[in-house]
Amino acid sequence: MVAGYILIGTFAGLLTSLGALLSGFSFLVALGLYCLVSATLAILLPVVQVAVQAVVSLKNDRNIMHHVHGKGNAGSIKLVLSQIFS
Repeated sequence: MVAGYILIGTFAGLLTSLGALLSGFSFLVALGLYCLVSATLAILLPVVQVAVQAVVSLKNDRNIMHHVHGKGNAGSIKLVLSQIFS
């Protein structure tokens, strides 16, 4: 999974740097864009995945509690935080 994030970030950074070079920017600007885009995507992709999983888990828990107890107020911030940091 981690290798996939790195590969996606690297590929996006490579495309960005090639675009910068073709647009006439210097090699150093292209190298900086490559580093910036690669690192940003390698960090943001797992964060977004964890956040989406927490929201989906919270929604599923609310649906289960709504079905069992007849009300939909089962979710709380503690549940979301426990899903994110577990």
